[in-house]
Amino acid sequence: MGSFLYDLVSRGKNTSGSNQCYGTDSGGLGYTTPCTHSGTIKDIDINTVWYNYPMASAGTIVGDSNFGVATQSICPRGWILPNITQVSGMAGSMYVSNFLPVAGGSYANSGLWNTKNGYWWLLESYDNISRRLLAYTGNSVTLSDTYAFRRSGAYIR
Repeated sequence: MGSFLYDLVSRGKNTSGSNQCYGTDSGGLGYTTPCTHSGTIKDIDINTVWYNYPMASAGTIVGDSNFGVATQSICPRGWILPNITQVSGMAGSMYVSNFLPVAGGSYANSGLWNTKNGYWWLLESYDNISRRLLAYTGNSVTLSDTYAFRRSGAYIR
């Protein structure tokens, strides 16, 4: 992956104008560059980091193929990107007290979205260009049909 991290928000444009975080093809599917963005959420005054899926999967899900399950992640030792089986049955308002989620939105198209919610990457794909997310909506944690493009920024847990 190299030691230089491209910024998710600026789309990782380098000096030649290449769009490192969004890829080289017109649909943005061919990207292989892990990207992050760190910042402060003004509403709650906390510092946080958002990761695109190539970064969250430690480079194991890159390129045009999206259907594989990440074999590694950048989570700290003892933590993993959860799979659907691990979080099913745990979603809902009861899970909030155990999970202690932080709202902070997600990054998409160079902007911060839904700052009153929180989004975490899961291992599984949603379709050929998107990955599944765990979502915190202020009252509960949900799984149903929540997804994002791999180029978007979400949390890891």
